[in-house]
Amino acid sequence: MNVLIISPWCDDLELELVKGTPENAYLMEGLLNRGHRIYVICQGEYKVKDSKGISVVNVTPYPVFSPTPLNYPLAPFLQSIYGKKLRKILQGVLDVFSPHVILNIGGYGHIEILKISKKERIPYIVKLMGTIEFAKGPGNPIRILQYYREFLCFRHKANFYFLVDDGSLPNKVALYHGVREDKFLLLPNPRPSFELIGHEKDRDIVSVGYFSRFDKLKGTDFFYKIANNILKNNKGVRFIIAGDGPYRNLILRLKEKYPERIKYLGFIPHRELLKYYDEIDIIVSTSRYANATLQVVEGMNFGVPPVVFDVLGTRRLIEDGKTGLLVRPWNVKEFVNKLEEFIENKEKRIELGHKARDFVRKNIPTWEDRVEMEIKKMEELVDARG
Repeated sequence: MNVLIISPWCDDLELELVKGTPENAYLMEGLLNRGHRIYVICQGEYKVKDSKGISVVNVTPYPVFSPTPLNYPLAPFLQSIYGKKLRKILQGVLDVFSPHVILNIGGYGHIEILKISKKERIPYIVKLMGTIEFAKGPGNPIRILQYYREFLCFRHKANFYFLVDDGSLPNKVALYHGVREDKFLLLPNPRPSFELIGHEKDRDIVSVGYFSRFDKLKGTDFFYKIANNILKNNKGVRFIIAGDGPYRNLILRLKEKYPERIKYLGFIPHRELLKYYDEIDIIVSTSRYANATLQVVEGMNFGVPPVVFDVLGTRRLIEDGKTGLLVRPWNVKEFVNKLEEFIENKEKRIELGHKARDFVRKNIPTWEDRVEMEIKKMEELVDARG
């Protein structure tokens, strides 16, 4: 099977190097292990030899303006310009590569890709990562412009959808916009399939992990207030922090104020990040829209209990008081109190950590299992097309 992948990232094609979520890297590995050929069109720059069965062509990244609100009224224009640019590149790829299926990760250039897929009779899948629940106000022009890319993907139907579920209820959004239930596959954030090599933790200090992109959507401003309060009032606590983003200055401010109790790792490869779950006692997530994040799933898988804001579909992963602690959105004071509850009660941390691990390992697929789901659906669509 020849698979054409259109991706907004060029830096997540190899498991050893990928930073952030390793979605694409695991999928690439799974496809190659099954003998499939891959051609990638990605935003940015990446050089890879064709010896691995992957060919790559680069496209200029989708334009983003600062401040962010400028992008909303310009969304239709930017999508149209980018789509036409992508169409030219796609047509060039089709001259040298005959795909049996097209996978568009993120939905960029959707309209032009949809036209080509229909003309060439190629099955077309759109994969959306953590679709934000914008179904509440689809008639609101501002809200449509804010999520214009997702809006176009659901308004103009692809053959199939892969919807990554981080608690943001993408299935609800798809159904609202008329996508039939047999036309999408809900993909939970998966768990690692291996065990960590256990190391004895420092008994005199409690380590709290915050692994995230640093921005408003992820609630880094909330995290800053929470961490500052905890560090001020609890001498036996440190934070291990990984990630990057526009709110990085808040993390650096914490590091400057508490240099001995902030371990800032920066934006490190995902495989390197995994070993730090063995160093933390609690994982926190402060996102404004969903907290069934990959990092929370990974922490629970390794027996690290979470403290998170209770937003959208987060409860499908975490049961308050049994597999973690849920906090009313966006109550910083309550978050601090619940985090201190874990900090001061080791027995409770261990008890909920064990229950979290048991729940995740029983109900959440591994990366290998989830990739199998995606590839099986691709093969089904190709076979159905004949």
